[in-house]
Amino acid sequence: MIHKCPACDYVSYNTHNIKRHHKMIHLKLKDIECPDCDYKCSNNNSLKSHIKMVHDKVKDKKCPECDYSCSTNNTLRTHIKQVHDNIRDIECSECDLKCSRHDTLRTHVKSVHNKIKDVKCPDCDFLSSTNGGLQKHIKQIHSQIKDIECPECDYKCSFNGTLKRHIKTIHTKLKDNQCLNCDYNCSQKGNLDRHMKTCTGLSNMSKMEQVISELLDELKIDYIYDENFMNLKSAKGGRLRFDFRIPSNSESYLFIEYDGIYHFKPINGFQAWANQMQNDRIKDNFCKENGFPLLRINIFNDKNLRTDIINFLKEFQY
Repeated sequence: MIHKCPACDYVSYNTHNIKRHHKMIHLKLKDIECPDCDYKCSNNNSLKSHIKMVHDKVKDKKCPECDYSCSTNNTLRTHIKQVHDNIRDIECSECDLKCSRHDTLRTHVKSVHNKIKDVKCPDCDFLSSTNGGLQKHIKQIHSQIKDIECPECDYKCSFNGTLKRHIKTIHTKLKDNQCLNCDYNCSQKGNLDRHMKTCTGLSNMSKMEQVISELLDELKIDYIYDENFMNLKSAKGGRLRFDFRIPSNSESYLFIEYDGIYHFKPINGFQAWANQMQNDRIKDNFCKENGFPLLRINIFNDKNLRTDIINFLKEFQY
């Protein structure tokens, strides 16, 4: 006999499945607690999978196509679908994203389209859309765990993706992202996106920042523009951004800052000027304490900008 959920179209031959579905999907009742952490779920099977995967770290499901292993059959099926069969049959209704998993789509919609960040870091004001994003933040910023080592040098990082970018940028020097409007190419898509804004005239860079950007592009040096690093905080508690951050040949970075007139005169008021000077000191101290070379170029000494930058890069063997 087929049984139907009273709240939706879900059907099953087993009344237990109907009750479990109703409890989990409609009542959203999570009354089963993990004895080792604060995880809660709706059924014992979910708890067993959680303990096996998270606490016992048992990975006894082997992929027949590669050396991947995991804890559950469902995870293995998803891996095969996504990696080997390359099936992307789940589509976003708001953009052209296609993926293999419904939870991937839910996370995408939440973070990209709805821009919901409801998972808060207990140690700072960082917000994320997912628990996974929060755990990555804690590992990198607060715990500063760097347990992934480069096989080519002494570089260490927190994530496999970061290591892949390091190897591609520093060791293989593969520049497979090509500008469609000029002969510029680079290793990272983010750098290409930033270049495209400059190339098409849509960049928010200042005039002299654009000069620096064009020089680094000419020298075919990858860099990160106008981004926060290691959650450094400004004088007012916001996320402080560096003008140019350049990955070097090791674990370190090179930084280039351009100081316009508002660094030296109260163009936007005395309080804004005081905050700006304090932010400059915060950046200076941060780089000094962490051993990151910092080149400051200001409006009064930018005539030799090109030479200064080239010499700065040569000094640190870039």
